[in-house]
Amino acid sequence: MNNWPLVKYPTLNAVHGVTTNSGPDFAIDSAGAADELGERLLLDKMAWVEQVHGGDVIVADGSGCIGKADALVTTTAGQGVLVRGADCPLLLLSAPGNDGKVVAAVHASWRSTVREITRNTVALMAGKFGANPTKMDCIIAPSAGVCCYEVGAEVAADAVSRLGENAKQFFRAENGKLFFDLWKANSDQLHRCGVPPHKITVSGICTICCDGTYPSYRRDGIKAGRFAAGIGVGK
Repeated sequence: MNNWPLVKYPTLNAVHGVTTNSGPDFAIDSAGAADELGERLLLDKMAWVEQVHGGDVIVADGSGCIGKADALVTTTAGQGVLVRGADCPLLLLSAPGNDGKVVAAVHASWRSTVREITRNTVALMAGKFGANPTKMDCIIAPSAGVCCYEVGAEVAADAVSRLGENAKQFFRAENGKLFFDLWKANSDQLHRCGVPPHKITVSGICTICCDGTYPSYRRDGIKAGRFAAGIGVGK
């Protein structure tokens, strides 16, 4: 059993963990790294997707890369799902459903965020598996914070075009620069789906300006690795 650090959140009522720079690099060997994470979480299978910065969600029951999407949902005992990142918000969700627990892992890049990947995931969990958003637990893992996540005006324009005027609140202008608050944007999608604010835990750790515990593409460029957030239904 590998003993690299695995961050867990007491507020998330599910088998889960978030890796760090001290763990396996999911940019180098996703299959091997996923096996290691699955072993640590005592899960039989780990599934992931080719993340394409869109709004699609896949139901997972199997191992390995199961398609192109930016979120995975499962209800299968012993099944784990994971998403990878190096600045993009990674969300883990858990809720009771019709036949047991429903869990999900979400890769909420800015493009996925404005395509409402988080709302789409909650909608699938509720519509297909009977998950009640008011009983849903969610964490937003370390990722680029509004303190550092600078974007161009075209990003704000795309957000407003897709999400409406409400999206303006997710941007902060300072000294001629524009910053996107992805934590707030994804929390807002959860709120609008009916998830109570007290059921959402935002780590508040910015991968760009933190102490190097997590990889950051904005900070390290092509040298940056990838960490993962994984969740599963226990056996």
